[in-house]
Amino acid sequence: MGFMQIICYKPLHFYSEEQPTIKPFLCHYSGELKPYTIREYLIEKASIFEGHEIMSKFATYMGAKIINHTQGSLIDAYERKI
Repeated sequence: MGFMQIICYKPLHFYSEEQPTIKPFLCHYSGELKPYTIREYLIEKASIFEGHEIMSKFATYMGAKIINHTQGSLIDAYERKI
């Protein structure tokens, strides 16, 4: 069995003098609080983007238009207006 990698982050706040420590990025959606593996994280994010593609197609089908007003958003399924 291979070594399982997990995603971690190092929370750094400009106003804090505390030395940051590395913490695991935790998955809240699985029903248990556990660290993400890289595979799980990427699958979940791909699923989110796929959901936006489905929503965009449904909006077109319904004759509606969804416009993304969020600056810096990675979601490209909708028309942008920034």
